[in-house]
Amino acid sequence: MFFLIVLLSACQKNGREDAEATAKEFLGALKEQDIGKMTALYPEVSNIEIFYASDTSYIEESFQLPKELIQVNAVSKYVNEEGEQETHMIVLFLQKPVGKYTSSYVILDSFGLCSAESYPHYQFARNTGCITEEEQLTDQQSIRQLKIAKDLLFFYAKQLYQELEENVQIVRSTIQEQDSDQAKGHALVQNNSDYTLPDLRYIIVYYNDKDQEIGNEGGWVTQEALPSGKAIQFEFTTNFNQEAATAAFKLDFDLDLILQFVLEDDIYTGNEYHQYVSKEYVDI
Repeated sequence: MFFLIVLLSACQKNGREDAEATAKEFLGALKEQDIGKMTALYPEVSNIEIFYASDTSYIEESFQLPKELIQVNAVSKYVNEEGEQETHMIVLFLQKPVGKYTSSYVILDSFGLCSAESYPHYQFARNTGCITEEEQLTDQQSIRQLKIAKDLLFFYAKQLYQELEENVQIVRSTIQEQDSDQAKGHALVQNNSDYTLPDLRYIIVYYNDKDQEIGNEGGWVTQEALPSGKAIQFEFTTNFNQEAATAAFKLDFDLDLILQFVLEDDIYTGNEYHQYVSKEYVDI
């Protein structure tokens, strides 16, 4: 029995040494920003779009975990653009490749490598409950939750786009002058949405006698802001299309602006994520 315990301890020590060697190789690739080598050692690292850089690093300790996993803790240091040194603890979880008789290890997951806070929709993920302060997420778990948050962001953006189409409309338009080359007139836009809209544009779309779009051109409704509940009149001049049978106005809602509205909205309760994944809105 004593011999068996000693033998198992030796195997565990050798396993940790092999795992630490793989971790050290990965940290070296991280310093060099060698994405190919990083991916070879940690295939799922390709899911991480924004991660902490590293100038120097060293392994602090390693542990044997259940299911033949090995945890390697490392300290990484980096001098940022302000010349200040940042220190991060990076935890790597390693395992022998399944079905391969080799002493080398592969990294399955990590903690402290992904800079989740740097993702533009991170705060939205926090506000909607996709990521909570109480949860200790690994990097791959964080990336999964950030992906769901991004899907949720576009889901809400689509809803807002439809809301703007319904509540911000050109309610009247009049042609004052028209000749063979140009048409001039004015139109009235009513904003019945809950949002103040800056830099609102319009588009005039031309159709042939088969209701096929044959061209369009646009201009500014206003380059200032159209407050919620207000209306604004604007003048337009358009090159008249001789092949057009009909023409129609539509408003151009900037997708980037809509995404910004959704990102910065302060109405979130923190339950939006659970409603989203509970199939109330969509099946994930």
